[in-house]
Amino acid sequence: MKNICYSMKCRAPGRRGYYRAGPALEGTPCGKDLICHGGECVKNTISPGVSNTAQWSEWFSTGTCESGCIPRSKGFIKKTRTCNKKSPVTINSICPGSTTEVTLCDNPTCSGYTTAKDYAKTMCTKFIEADPRLTSKIKAHGYQPAHIS
Repeated sequence: MKNICYSMKCRAPGRRGYYRAGPALEGTPCGKDLICHGGECVKNTISPGVSNTAQWSEWFSTGTCESGCIPRSKGFIKKTRTCNKKSPVTINSICPGSTTEVTLCDNPTCSGYTTAKDYAKTMCTKFIEADPRLTSKIKAHGYQPAHIS
């Protein structure tokens, strides 16, 4: 690891062996409490650096119970959050978990209701418009599978 300060060996896809990519940049870690300086791996006396870990924002939700408006169906409330990374960010700093959370709710707001078959056809049409490669798969199985009536 200490040799990277003088000469880094790198590999490239589709290329045999290694090639020399030059020395690592000044300040590159080359061991525990060691950094590259002047082409050599030396004790880090400069600074441990600033450590900022990524953090989730607060959950955001409109609070509206949404639905496909199919009779006797439940609705859902969607909450979202974002992963905030302050600069400079610690290497490999991530926000564990999902950006979205969905909870079921009763009494969705609907201006009108539709049948499950019509809803499925509408959604399949939207999916095909978004990605035409789905056409053959959706049409092969039908808009509403036979096991659902």
